[in-house]
Amino acid sequence: RLDDGSVLELGGLTTVDVELSRRRRLLQLRSGEAYFQVKHDPAWPFVVSAGSVQVIAVGTAFDVRCDPIETTVSVRQGTVSVWVDRPATRAPSAARSGPLTPAQRSTLRLTAGDQLTVATSGAVRLSKVDPDTVIAWRQGELEFLDDPLSVVVQAVNRYSGRRIVLEGPAV
Repeated sequence: RLDDGSVLELGGLTTVDVELSRRRRLLQLRSGEAYFQVKHDPAWPFVVSAGSVQVIAVGTAFDVRCDPIETTVSVRQGTVSVWVDRPATRAPSAARSGPLTPAQRSTLRLTAGDQLTVATSGAVRLSKVDPDTVIAWRQGELEFLDDPLSVVVQAVNRYSGRRIVLEGPAV
Protein backbone atom coordinates (compact mmCIF):
# COMPACT_ATOMS: atom_id res chain seq x y z
CA ARG A 1 0.00 0.00 0.00
CA LEU A 2 1.35 3.38 -1.01
CA ASP A 3 1.04 6.48 1.19
CA ASP A 4 -1.74 7.84 -1.07
CA GLY A 5 -3.94 4.73 -0.52
CA SER A 6 -3.19 3.15 -3.91
CA VAL A 7 -2.10 -0.49 -3.98
CA LEU A 8 0.91 -1.84 -5.89
CA GLU A 9 1.49 -5.60 -6.30
CA LEU A 10 4.83 -6.76 -7.71
CA GLY A 11 5.44 -9.87 -9.81
CA GLY A 12 8.67 -11.90 -9.78
CA LEU A 13 11.97 -10.07 -10.42
CA THR A 14 10.21 -6.70 -10.58
CA THR A 15 11.87 -3.36 -9.88
CA VAL A 16 9.83 -0.17 -9.33
CA ASP A 17 10.94 3.30 -8.21
CA VAL A 18 8.22 5.32 -6.43
CA GLU A 19 8.18 9.11 -6.16
CA LEU A 20 5.20 10.73 -4.43
CA SER A 21 5.30 14.54 -4.54
CA ARG A 22 2.65 17.23 -4.14
CA ARG A 23 2.38 17.57 -7.93
CA ARG A 24 2.16 13.92 -9.01
CA ARG A 25 2.58 10.25 -8.15
CA LEU A 26 5.33 8.86 -10.40
CA LEU A 27 6.25 5.18 -10.55
CA GLN A 28 9.07 3.93 -12.81
CA LEU A 29 8.70 0.22 -13.67
CA ARG A 30 12.27 -0.73 -14.52
CA SER A 31 11.61 -4.43 -15.17
CA GLY A 32 9.09 -7.16 -14.44
CA GLU A 33 5.35 -6.84 -13.90
CA ALA A 34 3.18 -4.85 -11.51
CA TYR A 35 -0.53 -4.48 -10.80
CA PHE A 36 -1.81 -1.05 -9.80
CA GLN A 37 -5.07 -0.19 -7.99
CA VAL A 38 -5.12 3.59 -8.06
CA LYS A 39 -6.85 5.71 -5.43
CA HIS A 40 -9.00 8.30 -7.22
CA ASP A 41 -7.63 11.85 -7.06
CA PRO A 42 -7.94 13.82 -10.32
CA ALA A 43 -5.85 16.67 -8.90
CA TRP A 44 -2.92 14.31 -8.17
CA PRO A 45 -1.90 12.44 -11.37
CA PHE A 46 -0.79 8.82 -11.04
CA VAL A 47 1.82 8.13 -13.73
CA VAL A 48 3.55 4.81 -14.44
CA SER A 49 6.56 5.00 -16.76
CA ALA A 50 7.77 1.73 -18.33
CA GLY A 51 9.92 1.27 -21.41
CA SER A 52 8.68 3.66 -24.08
CA VAL A 53 5.23 4.27 -22.55
CA GLN A 54 3.69 6.37 -19.81
CA VAL A 55 0.36 5.36 -18.28
CA ILE A 56 -1.76 8.05 -16.64
CA ALA A 57 -4.53 6.74 -14.43
CA VAL A 58 -7.21 8.11 -12.13
CA GLY A 59 -9.18 5.62 -10.01
CA THR A 60 -8.55 2.49 -12.01
CA ALA A 61 -6.86 -0.93 -11.92
CA PHE A 62 -4.32 -2.05 -14.51
CA ASP A 63 -1.28 -4.25 -15.11
CA VAL A 64 2.04 -3.24 -16.70
CA ARG A 65 4.72 -5.70 -17.86
CA CYS A 66 8.10 -4.43 -19.01
CA ASP A 67 10.94 -6.51 -20.45
CA PRO A 68 13.77 -5.88 -22.91
CA ILE A 69 11.54 -6.78 -25.90
CA GLU A 70 8.26 -4.98 -25.15
CA THR A 71 6.05 -3.13 -22.69
CA THR A 72 2.43 -4.24 -22.21
CA VAL A 73 -0.40 -2.34 -20.50
CA SER A 74 -3.61 -4.25 -19.67
CA VAL A 75 -6.63 -2.52 -18.11
CA ARG A 76 -8.77 -4.42 -15.62
CA GLN A 77 -11.21 -1.64 -14.71
CA GLY A 78 -11.68 2.04 -15.44
CA THR A 79 -9.78 4.02 -18.05
CA VAL A 80 -6.15 4.99 -18.55
CA SER A 81 -4.39 7.24 -21.01
CA VAL A 82 -1.21 5.81 -22.49
CA TRP A 83 1.38 8.05 -24.05
CA VAL A 84 3.69 6.19 -26.43
CA ASP A 85 7.08 7.84 -26.37
CA ARG A 86 7.61 7.80 -30.12
CA PRO A 87 6.20 9.67 -33.09
CA ALA A 88 3.02 8.44 -34.85
CA THR A 89 0.64 9.61 -37.56
CA ARG A 90 -2.24 7.52 -36.31
CA ALA A 91 -3.24 5.50 -33.28
CA PRO A 92 -2.99 1.72 -33.68
CA SER A 93 -6.14 -0.30 -34.16
CA ALA A 94 -6.91 -3.82 -33.04
CA ALA A 95 -6.16 -5.13 -36.54
CA ARG A 96 -2.98 -3.10 -37.15
CA SER A 97 0.55 -3.88 -36.02
CA GLY A 98 3.81 -2.29 -37.05
CA PRO A 99 6.15 0.62 -36.44
CA LEU A 100 4.66 4.04 -35.83
CA THR A 101 5.51 6.73 -38.36
CA PRO A 102 7.37 9.94 -37.37
CA ALA A 103 4.60 12.58 -37.62
CA GLN A 104 3.31 12.99 -34.06
CA ARG A 105 3.32 11.52 -30.57
CA SER A 106 0.64 8.97 -29.87
CA THR A 107 -1.77 9.12 -26.93
CA LEU A 108 -4.27 6.29 -26.55
CA ARG A 109 -7.20 5.82 -24.19
CA LEU A 110 -7.66 2.27 -22.92
CA THR A 111 -10.66 0.85 -21.08
CA ALA A 112 -11.34 -2.43 -19.27
CA GLY A 113 -10.26 -5.40 -21.38
CA ASP A 114 -7.90 -3.38 -23.60
CA GLN A 115 -4.25 -4.39 -23.92
CA LEU A 116 -1.57 -2.28 -25.59
CA THR A 117 1.81 -3.79 -26.46
CA VAL A 118 4.68 -1.57 -27.60
CA ALA A 119 7.80 -3.40 -28.79
CA THR A 120 11.25 -1.83 -28.61
CA SER A 121 11.31 -2.27 -32.40
CA GLY A 122 8.43 0.21 -32.65
CA ALA A 123 5.70 -2.34 -33.38
CA VAL A 124 2.41 -1.50 -31.63
CA ARG A 125 -0.51 -3.86 -31.04
CA LEU A 126 -3.87 -3.05 -29.46
CA SER A 127 -6.06 -6.03 -28.59
CA LYS A 128 -8.86 -7.24 -26.33
CA VAL A 129 -7.98 -9.60 -23.47
CA ASP A 130 -9.54 -11.22 -20.44
CA PRO A 131 -8.10 -9.04 -17.64
CA ASP A 132 -8.38 -11.87 -15.11
CA THR A 133 -6.13 -14.05 -17.30
CA VAL A 134 -3.53 -11.28 -17.50
CA ILE A 135 -3.37 -10.85 -13.73
CA ALA A 136 -3.54 -14.58 -12.85
CA TRP A 137 0.07 -14.26 -11.61
CA ARG A 138 -1.39 -12.54 -8.51
CA GLN A 139 -2.89 -15.93 -7.54
CA GLY A 140 0.27 -17.88 -8.34
CA GLU A 141 -0.80 -18.87 -11.87
CA LEU A 142 0.67 -18.02 -15.26
CA GLU A 143 -1.75 -18.28 -18.18
CA PHE A 144 -0.79 -18.06 -21.85
CA LEU A 145 -2.79 -18.11 -25.07
CA ASP A 146 -1.02 -18.21 -28.45
CA ASP A 147 2.19 -16.80 -26.96
CA PRO A 148 5.55 -17.86 -28.42
CA LEU A 149 7.57 -20.29 -26.32
CA SER A 150 10.22 -17.60 -25.75
CA VAL A 151 7.62 -15.36 -24.03
CA VAL A 152 6.42 -18.24 -21.84
CA VAL A 153 9.98 -19.15 -20.82
CA GLN A 154 10.80 -15.53 -20.01
CA ALA A 155 7.73 -15.26 -17.75
CA VAL A 156 8.38 -18.57 -16.00
CA ASN A 157 12.01 -17.59 -15.40
CA ARG A 158 10.87 -14.53 -13.42
CA TYR A 159 9.25 -16.84 -10.84
CA SER A 160 11.50 -19.89 -10.87
CA GLY A 161 14.77 -20.43 -9.03
CA ARG A 162 15.78 -22.81 -11.81
CA ARG A 163 16.32 -21.08 -15.19
CA ILE A 164 14.96 -22.50 -18.43
CA VAL A 165 17.19 -21.93 -21.46
CA LEU A 166 16.11 -22.32 -25.08
CA GLU A 167 19.00 -23.81 -27.04
CA GLY A 168 18.26 -22.38 -30.46
CA PRO A 169 15.85 -20.54 -32.69
CA ALA A 170 14.22 -23.76 -33.93
CA VAL A 171 12.94 -24.61 -30.43
